[in-house]
Amino acid sequence: MGLTATVHTLGMILIFMPIMAIDARRVKIDPNQAHYNDPNLWLFCGIRNMSYKPEASNGDHFDASDPSFQNSSGSSAISRWVATHYAPLFESNYFKVCVVVVFALLLVSMTYLGFERVEHGLKLSDVTLTGSYQNTFARTTEERFTSYDVWIVTRDVDYMKHQSNLIEIYRALENTSWNPPLPGILDSSPLGNFYLWNKIAFNLSWPLPSDNRTEFDEYNRNWASGPLGVISLQDLYCEDNATGQQLSCFQDTYASSYKPNPNFRIAASKAGMFALHLGAKTSSNLAMIKQTRAVVDELNTKFGGDVAFMYGFPFLFFEQYLHSYRDLNLVVGLALVGVLVAVIIFQFSITMSVIIVGVLLMVDLEVYGFVYLIGAKLNSLSLVNLGIVIGMSSEFTYLGRSFLVVDGTRNYRVRKALEWTFEPLLHGFGTQIAATIPLIFVKYHAFRLYYFAMFTIMGILGFLNGFVLLPVILSWVGPPPLPHIKSVNRKGVLADKHNRASPHHAGDTPMFSHNSAPNPTL
Repeated sequence: MGLTATVHTLGMILIFMPIMAIDARRVKIDPNQAHYNDPNLWLFCGIRNMSYKPEASNGDHFDASDPSFQNSSGSSAISRWVATHYAPLFESNYFKVCVVVVFALLLVSMTYLGFERVEHGLKLSDVTLTGSYQNTFARTTEERFTSYDVWIVTRDVDYMKHQSNLIEIYRALENTSWNPPLPGILDSSPLGNFYLWNKIAFNLSWPLPSDNRTEFDEYNRNWASGPLGVISLQDLYCEDNATGQQLSCFQDTYASSYKPNPNFRIAASKAGMFALHLGAKTSSNLAMIKQTRAVVDELNTKFGGDVAFMYGFPFLFFEQYLHSYRDLNLVVGLALVGVLVAVIIFQFSITMSVIIVGVLLMVDLEVYGFVYLIGAKLNSLSLVNLGIVIGMSSEFTYLGRSFLVVDGTRNYRVRKALEWTFEPLLHGFGTQIAATIPLIFVKYHAFRLYYFAMFTIMGILGFLNGFVLLPVILSWVGPPPLPHIKSVNRKGVLADKHNRASPHHAGDTPMFSHNSAPNPTL
């Protein structure tokens, strides 16, 4: 996604902006062409106003602080509707209060659903093709084969000296609720097999004496070359203690060419545990992971290092959910910090940056609540989407930028910002929805749920927060115009001496709070 965003940005800079520059040069050479429009857009935007205003298109004097620019508004049907019907709503305090109440209720309810009701998990059947044998296998496994083998792996342990510690951890794991009464973990482990062989062959009880290394190694070689030792070789890893090179754990002491390696050692081993009735539920698998790891951590504490750990199918697929909230906070937090820095750099307003980041956080919390409503769960797919929503919804920063380049009262500046930005961003919202519609027809359930449904919700909530809630916030606590906008207007860029209002406004909200004479240079 980062590569895609980079390519899109470079494409816009290298292709779209040069085309705009060429068209601007065309208009500058022949100003009479400025009123022409692309006829192909008339079907979507309506026939534009053909009246030509040279002061608004004069490239020599074009400036955001120019009165003709400040008073300009879109002339398409959508822009006229925004100017005459939608933007004036933000003059009413009653309307603003209603908007705040509705969005507050939405935020509170979605935040509750997100943090209290959304479950963790992602089934294999959700990411396999519907109707395929892989999907059938995944569903059958999830519904009928609900128990798994997990492994207790030990490494870099002196197995002669720490026999008692290993027996202790095996017994502790046998007492967990996930392990069946029989067979015991020790009985099926290489260590238990080693004890059984020495009991049969030498009538030795366990644990074996741990004060004679030579004798213990001899017992081990005899066991490894016998029938009981051979079946345990797959659960052992052996190496040369001096060089670290892997060695075969099979010690054929009966072969005439056999020469014992004095540096031979068992470097790692694993013992199996049968975890019952876990199924595909995230909660049961996480409970097993936490309980078994707590036991293993006690052994690691005794050894003073990570010499033992648990692993298996549940750990491979469900371990990620142990730190889902940490990852979610990190991803969303970094995205918000990135937006904050970017908006400060490009809009030169800390207040506007904080407002935009606050609205983006609200959008993210609302989308998180909708994760529960659409039947999705918190997993790697939805977690990434909750980070993406910060970037997708940040398009309404254009509204904030327009608000900063208009002088006047907050209500007036909100009106002009809506008139300028509502239509183009509505087009962007429409193209986003259109781009996600094909995902309805894919046969992967996860694609329909985590991409079509979530992306559609992202677009809708981002648009509503950006063009309904954000204008209300700006009309109350929006920052002042950029300094150069205010300074130029104070020098007298107004065309009349009276307070100026929007062309569609009744006049009770003046655009400027000062009087000045017309500037003949403009």
